Amino acid sequence: MSVGNSQKQFDVLGDLFTNLSAGWFGSILIFPGIYRSDDPATLLRILLINVAFGILSLQIAFRLKEQSNE
Repeated sequence: MSVGNSQKQFDVLGDLFTNLSAGWFGSILIFPGIYRSDDPATLLRILLINVAFGILSLQIAFRLKEQSNE
């Protein structure tokens, strides 16, 4: 594998994780309207999980983008 290909792969994976992050953060806005729970603790737990995965995906995307620029 040449250096150019690996940089392109890092770039594509970075874009993938950027889109995944957008999906996780978007689900925070959409999810409460679809899932109507009587238990606010369950809803809060699910929303916090979505926030955590959104931040994790965004961090992975940043690191992959840094790798593609080196």
